[in-house]
Amino acid sequence: GGLNERFSGGLFGNGTYLAEDVAKNDQYCTRDEKYGNYKDLHRHLFDLPKAKHPGDIFYVIFCRVALGHFVRTLDASIDMDDGAQRS
Repeated sequence: GGLNERFSGGLFGNGTYLAEDVAKNDQYCTRDEKYGNYKDLHRHLFDLPKAKHPGDIFYVIFCRVALGHFVRTLDASIDMDDGAQRS
């Protein structure tokens, strides 16, 4: 189990992206329009008695995490706190 970094990519490449505000997550959700588009996920959620894919659904997974070092940036290069160039 767990979160699979191969399914998400962003400004910093593939990885598991977390945010403290659900509104930030909302910017990155994509529509799941029909059963079968995401076979593994649908198998776990909808292959149960009386479970039917509703169509046009969005998913957000809530996690409780402890994070280590973080960097605040606007362009994926410059650290907003100390001005250092990051690669």
